[in-house]
Amino acid sequence: MVTIHSVKQGTDEWHGLRVQYPHTASLAYVLLTKGKNAASNKFGVRGTGFWAERGHILEEEAVDVYNAVYGVEIERVGFVTNDAYPNCGYSPDGLLPSRGIEVKCFKEEKHLACLTEIPTEVYAQVQFGMMVAELPDCDLIFYNPDIEDSNLCFKVHRVLRDELLIKRFRIKLGME
Repeated sequence: MVTIHSVKQGTDEWHGLRVQYPHTASLAYVLLTKGKNAASNKFGVRGTGFWAERGHILEEEAVDVYNAVYGVEIERVGFVTNDAYPNCGYSPDGLLPSRGIEVKCFKEEKHLACLTEIPTEVYAQVQFGMMVAELPDCDLIFYNPDIEDSNLCFKVHRVLRDELLIKRFRIKLGME
């Protein structure tokens, strides 16, 4: 059973919940490449510094743009768990009734590269999230307001569930 925990991301309550689940979407690529022991978040949440902080700030703006463009209201949730994956959790950037939302706000060079090819580590994160939340697809938003061309500063990729990759996660987690 999927459980949506209504806690604000980044709060003490969220950190307290997240630390109970050693395998999270942000470490999905590490799980695939180095195994489940290396992919445990038992040592704390990674992703600090200027670019990570900038990404968190711009994420709100990107969600507002998405809502306006698509005429929807993304639900902001803190953490998702699933009884089928007892050691796994997912902190989505948002949820729609049948779709996940992930936002990436990279610096210009990486952002532009992502417009044509989704980085493997991002793809793994999105797929892990779909596995935990039992979602059929996810809208992956790339947003960089510093790029003046409106056709390039906001881009949405629809990512479909990849059952072969999800099976690889299950194998790496010792579930198959």
